[in-house]
Amino acid sequence: MQIPSWWLILSGLFFFINAVFFCVLIFAMIKLLEVAKELKPKIDRISDRVDSISEKVDGIASDVQGRVKVFGDTSNKLASSADLLNTIANQGVQKFAPYLAAFGLVLKGYQMMKQHGVTFPQKKKQVPSKAIEKSSGK
Repeated sequence: MQIPSWWLILSGLFFFINAVFFCVLIFAMIKLLEVAKELKPKIDRISDRVDSISEKVDGIASDVQGRVKVFGDTSNKLASSADLLNTIANQGVQKFAPYLAAFGLVLKGYQMMKQHGVTFPQKKKQVPSKAIEKSSGK
């Protein structure tokens, strides 16, 4: 059995194209290695900068965390002081609450009566007896 000539030509052509692609691939890999060698120092410098920035951020974060803790403690103290002041004020108001309620009730009643036209009797001014004597002695 003989191999057809077209098959041999096609196989030879495929082998040649495969060999060219392999050489191009080897050339591309060599160039890629050169580029990687050039980029390595740059990547190392960027890595060092990222590490230093990371350390700075960690320092800032811990500083902020400390300040927030101090602020939280201060706000808790202020809240408890305000609560204590509120309790004291409520106790003071509770002592006088019945008197304030009675005064408010009387004042509201007076305003309602005045609004509905209720008149209150006027007291006559009494003139002291000495003033009468002086006015008649003139």
